[in-house]
Amino acid sequence: MRLEELLIEYKHLSEQIILEAKSEANIQPLLEKRQAIINNVDSLQYSKDEFINIAKSLGLMELEKELTLAVAKEKNELRTKLDRVRKTKLARNMYENSKVKSNGFYAKI
Repeated sequence: MRLEELLIEYKHLSEQIILEAKSEANIQPLLEKRQAIINNVDSLQYSKDEFINIAKSLGLMELEKELTLAVAKEKNELRTKLDRVRKTKLARNMYENSKVKSNGFYAKI
């Protein structure tokens, strides 16, 4: 494939990843396809100027920034959810432990 075709495919996959990340879907297969395209681009022979011109014309830099922000946002939201679950679990365990201790106290009397 030519460089421009690979970069167009790269752009489409990046756009799909952004949409999937916002809908909390599994983006791993898309990331693997994207990495394969990057590997194919690495194996091609092209000039740096050619790559820069095509990337600018396709708006890949702006798209890459948008992708980074979308993935970071989803990562932070997931981290927040995990923290909430961890705190809920900790509170439930503490409640259960205090309940067991208080029941043991009354049983001895």
